[in-house]
Amino acid sequence: MLSIGFRAAEEAGGLAGLLGGRSLAPGLHPTASLPGSCRKAHPPTRPYALVPSLQAYAASFVAVPFVRFLLNQGRNAAIDERNEARKQALALLEKPDATLRSKLAGAARKGQQRVVADRSATQGLA
Repeated sequence: MLSIGFRAAEEAGGLAGLLGGRSLAPGLHPTASLPGSCRKAHPPTRPYALVPSLQAYAASFVAVPFVRFLLNQGRNAAIDERNEARKQALALLEKPDATLRSKLAGAARKGQQRVVADRSATQGLA
């Protein structure tokens, strides 16, 4: 029961983290604590101009790892597919049928043959 409460608190904290930049931005304004009539007399100062770029940075801080996660999921799926094909090929080689057995025997015989080309035959004579 206690762990459920922690989980809910973590999820609420994650939601607050996503929305936090939006809710805290008005508080960063230097005249935010002044009454409404005084705010008009004091235009926003230069540091407040950084807030949109800081919010964009915060959004990219979350978005870039998320995009990488999605790309990695696709790559991992392709790797899993190739690994499965390799396992199937290995299973076929471990228990070959008659056609594959004859092909493997022919390949083994061909691998034992020694082919002497004209170029290699004259190479040792010089």
